[in-house]
Amino acid sequence: MYDVFFDTNFLVLLNDNYDIFELVKQKVPNCKFYISTGVIEELKELDYPLVLEIINSKINDKELNVLESDKYVDGWLVKKVKAMPMKLRPNFILCTNDLELKTKLKKTGIKLMALRSNSIDFV
Repeated sequence: MYDVFFDTNFLVLLNDNYDIFELVKQKVPNCKFYISTGVIEELKELDYPLVLEIINSKINDKELNVLESDKYVDGWLVKKVKAMPMKLRPNFILCTNDLELKTKLKKTGIKLMALRSNSIDFV
């Protein structure tokens, strides 16, 4: 089982009609989806009502799990990954298009997914 965490900039793809949940499931069929409270707050601040509607529906349907996080999600996420035991890291997937965040986490042993050439894939 893989734990798939969505960063804010990845969830914004929902606004562009990408069904990111289905696209990720095609690559990783055996997974659980996660979002943090900080990501939800960022989406509210950025004013993405359609994205929030989809996310709330997924949360209500128990398809998307919510984790408590700091307001500054990137820093919280880096700390969370670095505190994670090495043996668990290969089962953690971060979906993000944030180049700086990908660079910080690339050598930690977690998997990264991003949008590339109109498809979602591992980077």
